[in-house]
Amino acid sequence: MKKLIFAFTCFFLAIPCRARIITVDDNGPADFNNIQAAINDANDGDTIIVADGIYTGNGNRDIDFIGKAITLRSKKGPDNCVIDCQGGYIDGHRGFNFLNGEDSNSVLDGFTIKNGLAWNENGGAILIENSGPTIRNCIAKYNSAEIHMIGGGNGGGISCENNSNPIIVNCSFYYNSSDSRGGGIFSWESSPIISCCAFVANEGDHGGAMACRGGNALIKDCNIIGNQAEITGGGLYFYQSEVASVIRCNIESNQADGGGGIGCVECSPLIQNCTICKGLARFGGGGISCADGSNPVIMNCTIVQNEVHSLNGIYGRGGGVRCYWSNPILYNCILWDNYANWTGPQISLRYSSSWPSVVTVLYSNIQGGQSDVHVDNGSTLIWGEGNIDTDPLFANVNNGDYHLKSQAGRWDPASESWVIDDVTSPCIDAGNPGCTLGDEPNEPNNVLRNMGAYGGTAEASKSPANWRSIADMTNDWVVDSNDLKAFVDYWMQTGDCIPSDLNRSQSVDFNDFAIFGLQWSYPTAFETGMTFHVDDCNMEAGLNQPAVVESSEPRFKVWIEGRYIHFEDQMYANCCPDELGLDKEINGNQITLYEIGYGGMCDCMCYFPITATLGPFEDGVYTVEVYDNYGKSLGVVEVTIGGSTGPDITF
Repeated sequence: MKKLIFAFTCFFLAIPCRARIITVDDNGPADFNNIQAAINDANDGDTIIVADGIYTGNGNRDIDFIGKAITLRSKKGPDNCVIDCQGGYIDGHRGFNFLNGEDSNSVLDGFTIKNGLAWNENGGAILIENSGPTIRNCIAKYNSAEIHMIGGGNGGGISCENNSNPIIVNCSFYYNSSDSRGGGIFSWESSPIISCCAFVANEGDHGGAMACRGGNALIKDCNIIGNQAEITGGGLYFYQSEVASVIRCNIESNQADGGGGIGCVECSPLIQNCTICKGLARFGGGGISCADGSNPVIMNCTIVQNEVHSLNGIYGRGGGVRCYWSNPILYNCILWDNYANWTGPQISLRYSSSWPSVVTVLYSNIQGGQSDVHVDNGSTLIWGEGNIDTDPLFANVNNGDYHLKSQAGRWDPASESWVIDDVTSPCIDAGNPGCTLGDEPNEPNNVLRNMGAYGGTAEASKSPANWRSIADMTNDWVVDSNDLKAFVDYWMQTGDCIPSDLNRSQSVDFNDFAIFGLQWSYPTAFETGMTFHVDDCNMEAGLNQPAVVESSEPRFKVWIEGRYIHFEDQMYANCCPDELGLDKEINGNQITLYEIGYGGMCDCMCYFPITATLGPFEDGVYTVEVYDNYGKSLGVVEVTIGGSTGPDITF
């Protein structure tokens, strides 16, 4: 009989308990009328579903998971299920606590947490200590962490502390604030993974959206917009965070004293595939500020339209990037249309007697070239291979679309489709030859990673046929002795993204030299083509006259980009797009353009209606002559092709 009882006991112990569904509703039939009571009753593996409503008071704030591996989720999402902490001065309250070693199996899903107040503590909405829960599909808004005499004041939304590693995904942080660091999130000696989140209009002294001190935070695929810091890092702030990473983020319209978009102090984060735009700083680094021994790697970023406006123009440095006692490396980046009201509109290197700044820039498009980079005496700018200074041809700057125009195809996020442009950006296939293509479209013409935020991603603009050579180390449209010199400078080096590693094997050897040799004197044969575009016209009622061109001298403009000639007709005309055309004839070094005007009636006016791109061409002096369709010469000019960008020529 004892043996039989023992057998039955073992049998039942071997059967796991079935996970339960527990319900909560504070205003209707359910298992419990408050959330904490449901958690207290739950076992590991259980799911608690909370009905729609606004939950407040004891049991519905300062909620503690007490170490349980459970899922707490709303029934219909965060818009319908709100934790109103009703935190007040002296009587502070937050939404949730994770203080007992919770891991990723402790899940908080689908709540709005508002009006939390951490009084002399951290974490206005959520506090995480030595734990790693999963927080998803939540909204934190109007929460704060405040200092009153005795400390705290970090993480208006969430505070992650003491080796915590939460996973925070698809969450939104609006109008949270902290008296110290991290208006949205504060991370201290922790390694949170934060993905697909939005940070909007949060405030803190350091890190309006998020501040990280130590640890290894990973922030990816996030929108960080309109946040503000009183001191450093309007968007993001990193301090002593050696291996933090910011990947594929849009960091826009943030502001601070230093580092409108990102502020780095004593740290070396990886900043990759990010758009950092429209930031504002009062002293330095409208886009990024690097200070006190920071050595960030800034890769494939588009840093545009950032500004520094200091009082009376003093100390306004580095509209795009400002460096003080720091050594950042930038490659495959675009810095364009940044502004500083004192010095260094794109980049500024400030000298410190303790440690001068050394900044390395390669395979990047820097507006103004080295002339827009200010270097203090004692600091050093290493101007590496492949840098260019050419209009990147963004898709639509006014609408914040920084994809690169392409005649082979550009991803249009509005229509979620590939579209064809009339011009191709010089930043396409212009990145570091040693970098892999990543997730760029698998197209036969695609040989190099693009510059800018979309380089190496599935949204990278496509390359026209014969656009660039993989061995064009200097980005001057030809493979020659200059490229050979650049190639041998990296001989036998190993690692990621070594420029001469043409087969991307993480080492430079004879296999790479064989690839280089096959491209020698590229291009060996040119197939010169032309694309042209007629601008949209504005309708004018009652005009209805034949197409007539009216212009003042000089009428035409040409400029050289590498081996391509760009042509523009500077005319104001009574015309229609379908009433104008352009044809070409190339005979040796004679280039003849024919402007074709048809005699139809039209009701529109155009300004600069015709632009064209011709090429590629071999080195030499070319004559460009323009005729109308009646055989009358309208203008002639000589241009020189020599593999470099030339000034505008009008005639």
